[in-house]
Amino acid sequence: NRAYPLIFFFFCAGGNGLSGGLGIEFSARDNAIIVSADGLNGYWKVHGNSIDLPFFDNMLDTISNQYCVNRNRIFSFGFSAGGTFSNLLACERGDVLRASAAIASGSTSNNCKGKVATWLLHDQNDDAVPIARGKAARDQALATNGCSTNTVDEANGCVRYQGCDAAPVVWCESKGFGHNIRGDFAPAEVWKFFQSLQ
Repeated sequence: NRAYPLIFFFFCAGGNGLSGGLGIEFSARDNAIIVSADGLNGYWKVHGNSIDLPFFDNMLDTISNQYCVNRNRIFSFGFSAGGTFSNLLACERGDVLRASAAIASGSTSNNCKGKVATWLLHDQNDDAVPIARGKAARDQALATNGCSTNTVDEANGCVRYQGCDAAPVVWCESKGFGHNIRGDFAPAEVWKFFQSLQ
């Protein structure tokens, strides 16, 4: 009797579906279906013709056939390589995702298919994925979603860009955490962002 939001989350290189840190299930509780898969050889292919795109498609179809899923509320959340894969999905599967959230991520595709609400977090001192890559992902989302460069402060180092209409873009920038999954902050904020979208 209830169609649930569906949240995929993707871990960093070397992680798996049981790796800890993203923790959005603790914020979503019983209000979403959470899916966390293992990447082939512990990695997500984010360049070229990614084999993980049809893997995502198959997961989505299989889960939607078995559970009561709201196909208008499909979300993706990832960290590092998993965050970059989430950004890839936001572009290549922009006609499927409602929103994407990524921590310490980069941009990999210009083949965007629709406007996807985007939440991004990056640390200035990230020595594994330079913040320039995160800013490139942000700038791509801003261009795709038709946002202006005007922002509104959302506290905790986050700003919301204006003019994005139904596909908002939030950029969060921290300092001194390095390449960090930010389990103390990101999961609750991402769930709040996902919940805010109609």
